[in-house]
Amino acid sequence: MNYISVGDSLIKVKDENICYVKKPDGEYKSFYYIRISLQDRNHWTFPKEWKDKWMESSAWDTLQRR
Repeated sequence: MNYISVGDSLIKVKDENICYVKKPDGEYKSFYYIRISLQDRNHWTFPKEWKDKWMESSAWDTLQRR
């Protein structure tokens, strides 16, 4: 990740797969905290309330399977 640098704030909200980088000038950008593979997403232990959340964080996995 080339966007974050020393002096920036990294904010991770509990129970969310999004983190925010806030620059000293107030600019901010959001990122996925972790990529979730389709295998993990479809596993029986994966939280049901997250099943359909953050689908874009699994897009990398669908692209690799083509």
